[in-house]
Parts: sequence; structure tokens; C-alpha cells
Amino acid sequence: MKSFQVWVVLTFVLSSCVTVNVNFPEGVIQEATDDYVKELYELKTQDEVNNDQKKKSSFLQSFYFNFIPSAHATGRTSFNLQSLKIREIQSRQKSRIRKIDDYKKKGWIGEGESGLLVLRTQDLQKKTLLLRQVKKIVEKENKDRKELYEEVSELNQLQPHQASAISEHFSHSFQQLSPQGTWIQTRGTWSQK
Repeated sequence: MKSFQVWVVLTFVLSSCVTVNVNFPEGVIQEATDDYVKELYELKTQDEVNNDQKKKSSFLQSFYFNFIPSAHATGRTSFNLQSLKIREIQSRQKSRIRKIDDYKKKGWIGEGESGLLVLRTQDLQKKTLLLRQVKKIVEKENKDRKELYEEVSELNQLQPHQASAISEHFSHSFQQLSPQGTWIQTRGTWSQK
């Protein structure tokens, strides 16, 4: 009798550990990445800030939606970009965004289609010290972006084939909000914004 009870309990526990494949509409993902980059650039309007405050005040709804398994099973359409790790990454990005924009305007950095910065060294070859400074900031930013994309994929329980699209969505957002004159890569071709 005890072995039957153990078997029933074990079956129940194992059956409750099912991974649900969550599919998000493309527009939901793009809107979330746009909001992240807008916040990075501090371009949110007062209405958007007020909306964010309303979202934060509904903690119980958020808890239910993001942490109760049945919420995932019902076809969640909210794309989550909120975690302590993401806030830490964004804080580091904010600390260097003005310098990155300055380098973009000078043509030393471009926004690649993979969601990463690309060092464009043509004008920097003779300025070794400056080249090292620009290279260092690109490396730090790209490290944070890769970490961000991994955290977003993990947080939203994306499958590997879905996770690869995250960098493309962020790439679009970063390219759209980059200053005029920024070099942008699209389908392997570079052009100035």
C-alpha cells in the first residue's frame, strides 16, 4: 500500500513539472525592447512614466501573472523585462550611453544587426590611445547586451530558436533610437542614419 502511495505522489510531482512553451506575439516583444531602450535613453514621456507606476502598484496581479504556473498555461502575452539582474545591466548601460552616442555621432561605433555594437576604426587607426578607449567601451557594452539577451530569454522561458530573435528585436530598438549619423547595419550592408 505504501509503495502505491509513493508512486501516486511521485507521479503527481513529476506531472506538475511540465515546461510550457510560451509564444509571444512579435509586436509584444518589440514593444518591450523599445520600452527598455527608451528608458535607457530616458525618453519616456510623462504618460509612460505614469503607466509604469500603475503597473508597479498592481503587485498581486503581476505576481499571479508571472509566477503562478496556470498563468503560463493560459497563453501569457506580457513579455517580462523586469529582474534585479536586468536593472543592474541597464544601470551600467546608462552610465556609458552618452559616451557611446558621442562615438556613434563621430562614426567610430555602429549598431550591428545582431544587437551588438561594432567598432568602426577607419578614422581611429592613427589615434592608438583613443582607439583603445573606444574599443574598451564597445567591449563592456557588448558584454552587457549579451548578458541582457540571455537574462531576457531565461526570464521569459524562451526556447533556443525563440531566444535568437531577442537580439534582433533589441537591435531594431537600438538602431531606431540612435542619434542621426549613426552607422546602421541592415542585411549585412552599412548605411548612415
